[in-house]
Order: sequence, then structure tokens, then C-alpha cells
Amino acid sequence: METKEISTYINEAQQKCMMVRSRIQVNGIGRAGGKSTIIFPYKLNLRVSLMPRSTGALLAPSYQKMLQDLINPMLTGLSKFGLEEDRDFVIGKKPPKKWGWVEPYLKLKNYDYCIAWRNGAVQRVVSQDKSVTSNGIECHWIMGDEFKLLNGKRFVEQLLPAMRGMAWVWQDIPEYNSLEFFSDLYFDKRGGDWVLKLYGDKHNDEVTEAIYQLAMLVEHLEENIPTHPKLASMKTKLNIMRCNSISVIKAPSTANRYVLGANYFKTQAESMTIQEFKGSILSMEAVGGGDFYAAFDVDVHGYFAKDIMNNGLAEDLKKISDKDSTMDDDCDAYKPLDIAVDWGGTINCCSVYQERIYSVDKLNEFFTKPPEKYLALARKVAHYYRHHKNKVFYFYYDPSGNSERADSVETFAEEFANELRSNGWKVIMMSLGKKNTYHAKKHRLWSTILVERNGRCTDERFKVFRINRNNCPNSIISIANAPLKITNGSYEKDKSSERKTSGVLPEHATHFSDTDDIYMVEKQMHILDDDSSPFGRVI
Repeated sequence: METKEISTYINEAQQKCMMVRSRIQVNGIGRAGGKSTIIFPYKLNLRVSLMPRSTGALLAPSYQKMLQDLINPMLTGLSKFGLEEDRDFVIGKKPPKKWGWVEPYLKLKNYDYCIAWRNGAVQRVVSQDKSVTSNGIECHWIMGDEFKLLNGKRFVEQLLPAMRGMAWVWQDIPEYNSLEFFSDLYFDKRGGDWVLKLYGDKHNDEVTEAIYQLAMLVEHLEENIPTHPKLASMKTKLNIMRCNSISVIKAPSTANRYVLGANYFKTQAESMTIQEFKGSILSMEAVGGGDFYAAFDVDVHGYFAKDIMNNGLAEDLKKISDKDSTMDDDCDAYKPLDIAVDWGGTINCCSVYQERIYSVDKLNEFFTKPPEKYLALARKVAHYYRHHKNKVFYFYYDPSGNSERADSVETFAEEFANELRSNGWKVIMMSLGKKNTYHAKKHRLWSTILVERNGRCTDERFKVFRINRNNCPNSIISIANAPLKITNGSYEKDKSSERKTSGVLPEHATHFSDTDDIYMVEKQMHILDDDSSPFGRVI
């Protein structure tokens, strides 16, 4: 199987990622940099073409993220190379007999979570949240998407040892036993730079550049002077360099400016903090983080729910297009749901929770921005949970929702609740007559809840906080980046990110963290206020 001529523009940064081909390669690719639709499918097809009957692993932090953010764009990218499903490869099944198909060297019991190619090559989709995709896996190479969200320790201990075998067939091919990772380089408390820590100090910019320049020269000679006397020795040298190198390549979004246009970067700059712009767009290693929730650690407080889409890759790709609560393993359909709403002019946010014996779990997040308003938000929530068995919402909200209005006899909260009721829900309003709690008390509460030992709060009267990493990406950013300031000697949450001029997307500002404040204050502040608390009563 040969790589078809690509029918789209490739910029120099993308070209470098594609041509270096180091055995271990880390690609820091800026947002909209063509990772999923150009670089990833090119690298996948290269491995398929060079290693017939090989088995690879496509790795993502979660199965749902893989379906939504990797597989579909990758299929679009493969089509740009002239490669089509059911002609060149099949998804979630064994190829048809008419292909005269030769099985891969590593035989599989089933192909439910595989992509199988005409030449016998197979890729298994592997996610860190779904054991059925990774049980008993063996492979010859690994490509990892969104490495900053992967659990590095689990990768090193569980998946890395799975690469083995067939050295006598492919040992001189750089892609054999190769590791390739992709992500932008904005590291905050959602995840981190574990791949760069693992391989970064083994990378040499000069060696990577030498490989790239030699690869360019070899390609030029092959196309224009194929009989050049030094071509064979150059190709041998290039192959040896690739097989023995570790490369970190940074491809900023700006390299794709001819495709994206100047206005794209203006819009991104206006909607991001400086740190986020550096990491997400410019591919500069950048660390963000706020101190109001200083003890928040996504690897401790975040989780990927067990995925219950078990129909195989092909059927699950169809199903994910209209996702609902029946696909969320962490949602108990027979128990009521708690919701917390924060109102605003630039965004309205709703967070969904369920309380467990030892934890308070944040299951989901929803938001609407103008021209949509808060009633549209209520309809979104009701629709997503339309199959929920126990249709009861315990409704917590910012007390401003109780204010009388000149344009209606109903308050915002009453209108929101009535919209939910019109969709078949019983709504119990939990914030009637409530007042806002001082930020200092909220900070003290979170400083207690987020400090754990062996999966329990150090003050065991409190329940730990957990957040679904798949469903709540904006909430995690909101929590991780919420700043702390001191005003008149008292702690406060710095809410300047909520200003229109802040350069922060409304969904990344402190709004979502405010919904968590609203809910946790109602659920656990009374414990902190108890005189018997070892931390003392908070005034």
C-alpha cells in the first residue's frame, strides 16, 4: 500500500513533523495546526505502508475523546490521501473474505476496537479509561494523542511493555517499536508535561534539524536525480539517524497562517490569557494555574468514567454524534440529580452533580452564550438527561437568581425551574432566600476539601470532590486557573477573567468554578462552621 499524493496545503512545520520520523518523536502542535487531519493520518498511513501485517496502538486518554476528537478527523485526513473506509480499511470488524486478507502477525480474537487494512496491518484503539480496548494488548508501535491528558505513570507501566516482537522483519524501519505523541504545549492542572520530562533531555535540536535537512535532500534527489551516486549512502545514513534519535518538534499554529488567516490569531489572542496563547497557539511550553483552588490536582480529583459504549468502534462512532446520559457510567439514573447555575451576561453555566458515600462527583457541565439565554441552557440540560429514570433536579443557584425583575413576574430562577418542569422534571429549589458566602470562607472550605490522604479528606467528616475529565473540560480550566487575591487582609477569588476585556473565553473564566462554590457551600460549609472542626470555626 502506497501513500497517495496529498490534496491539501502542507506548511513547513507540518512537513517537519512528517519527515523527521524519529523512533521517539514528540510533536507539540498548536491549535488548528493540522494534527488530526494531516500529520496524524499521514503518520498512520506511513506505518501501515511500511509494516504490512503489523499491529499498532492508537492511544487517547479516554474512549469518548478518541471517538470525538481523533477518529473522525483522522478519517477525514485519510481521505485526503485517497484512502477510504471499506475500500482500503475497515473499522470495528474483520475485513471481508473477498480481499483475500492475510491476518496480522499478532493474531487477534476480535476486531471490535480495531482498524484493519488490506495489507494485514491493524491498529487497536486504546484508551486509559476503557479496559476492553487494552486487555492483553501487544503491539509494534504506539501513537498517543493529547499526551498532556494521559496518565504518564500508567503509560510507562502498562502500555510501554506491550511493544515487542518481529524485530527480524522491521528492525531497520524507524517506525518499528516507535513512540509518537501529539499535544499542544499549554500545561495546567488538567495534565502535564510528563512526556517532555521523560524524553526532553534526550532530545537534541541539532540532530533533529540534521535529520530534517537530510530527509529534504534525499527526497529532492529521489524526485529529480534518482541516479545520484551518493543517494543510496545518504538514505542509509538517514535511516540510521532516524532509528537512533529522539526528537521534540514544535509546530506553532502560526505556521498554518495561510490556511487559518490573520483574523484567526486575532480572535484567539483576544480570547486567551498570555500563557494559554503561548502554549496552545505558539507551541511554547507554558504553565498556567491559579491559587484559589491551590490544592486542586487533576490526577487526584479528576477521573475518566468507565465507558459503557460497548458496541464496537464502528457502532460507537455513530452513537457518539448524539451523546446523552445513558453513555455516562458515573451517572446513576435511579437517583436525583443536583444542578448548580451561575447567571451572567456573557455566559450562563450549569454544573451537574451526584453525591456518593465518600465523594461529591461533578458529572457534567453545560453553558450558553449570547444570543442563547438561560432558558436554552435549561433545555440543553433536560435534553441530555431525557432518559434519566429519576426525573428530579435539586436546583442550587447564585442568589441573584432570586431578584425581582421589572420585565417579568418570575425571577430568573423561577423561569429556569419552570422550563425544566415543562420538560417533565420535578424541580426542588434549594437556594430560595440564600445569600452569597464570603470568598474567604469558600477558600477555607476548598483548602480543606481538596487536601486528601489515601482517597479521603484529611478531615474525614468532609466528602472528597471528584470531576469527570471527559464531560467537564471547561470546568477544570476554570478551577485550575482561578486566581487568588488579598483585599483588605482577606482572601478573595480574582474574578477579573469574567470581564469582556480579560482576553479569557467566558467558559474558561471563573464562572464554572462559581457553580462549584455554590454547590459545595450548600453541601459542606456547615461542617466547616461546626465548632468541633479541628480547623476551628470560620467567621
